[in-house]
Amino acid sequence: MNRPSSAPAEDRGERSFHGPAGVVLRSAGQISVNRDGGDRAALQAALQVLAAGGSIGVFPEGTRGRGDVGEMRQGVAWLALQSGAPVVPVACLGTRRTGESTGQLPRLRRHLDVVFGEPVEVRKRPGGPGRVVLAEATGILRDRMAEHVEYAVELTGQSLPEDVGEAGDGPGRGEQS
Repeated sequence: MNRPSSAPAEDRGERSFHGPAGVVLRSAGQISVNRDGGDRAALQAALQVLAAGGSIGVFPEGTRGRGDVGEMRQGVAWLALQSGAPVVPVACLGTRRTGESTGQLPRLRRHLDVVFGEPVEVRKRPGGPGRVVLAEATGILRDRMAEHVEYAVELTGQSLPEDVGEAGDGPGRGEQS
């Protein structure tokens, strides 16, 4: 697929989007997202990318955790319903091991598996209340993504962390696993 892509990037208070880092993030197509509440500006920016034929990468859980899609925010479903774009489940395995912090990047040379699934489409239901349709679409996507993660775990042999992880620095890159 040869189309422009963007990805929302968490940015509480837009600290990351100031100075030289902000120039790099914006030029790479990153969309600043404030996770403290529903960020309508970020959703509208993502919708514009989709309307222009681009693609968006979204982490549907809103944070790093086990990776089992046990919970999912409604942004992905809202974007799919508003744009008509399909959602392609992607499982990124090996990014965190049990006991590691969610605030650290994977160690260098760690084996990572990225497994793409079949596109999932959700559609607006005529006459259905918006909140109900959004909740239903979120549930459908959550279930399909969770199934895809289970499939990716079986396919690759990579296991999910057994804990949800704690935010913070965690072990440094120089330590052995």
